[in-house]
Amino acid sequence: MYLEEVEYFKEERKHQVTSMIDKIVEGKRKKLMGVTSNKKKKVDGDAENSGRSQTKDSNDEIDIDREALLKEELDKIKDIDENNALIQTFTASPWITEKDSEPVQWNYPSTNAEKLRFKTFKDLWEKGHYLTPGQKFGADYLVYPGDPIKFHAQFLVICIDRDEALAATELVALGRLGTSVRKTVVLASLTADGNSVMYQSLHWSESI
Repeated sequence: MYLEEVEYFKEERKHQVTSMIDKIVEGKRKKLMGVTSNKKKKVDGDAENSGRSQTKDSNDEIDIDREALLKEELDKIKDIDENNALIQTFTASPWITEKDSEPVQWNYPSTNAEKLRFKTFKDLWEKGHYLTPGQKFGADYLVYPGDPIKFHAQFLVICIDRDEALAATELVALGRLGTSVRKTVVLASLTADGNSVMYQSLHWSESI
């Protein structure tokens, strides 16, 4: 793969150099004459005309071997470093075939906590929300009204078992957390039959 890329790079570079050889020749000629575009001087009257005539005559006298210059430029082309080479990213394993595959037992979700998180994610996703992990905010999910690239998260969803008791200090801490990050904290729990998810939002009020 790397060797093929090196050959392709060389061919592409040769094509670029060959297509620009006229400009390279002209640049070489100007360099030999000691004339560059950013070092032109303004002169008046006859001195200006005389200078132009001398430059033209000198330009005609300089003979540059086009083929030799082209070969010189092509010889400068080096192999690309392996660190700069393109890397093929496989989207599937190239070594595993259908014959190698074996059926496995998918046990997720198995625990009550996993079932709660799974059903919460599924319910919010089906309602049109976008979700990302919320661990850095101390939550299970961050919930967005649209594409996370375009929108900020509106809710911090925390999954809690319906029979789990929360101390008043925990509720206060969660409410203040939502206020500090400007998001609404939402507690998610399963209903008594375990078939649906119910939500309770928290809002911190400084007047309380």
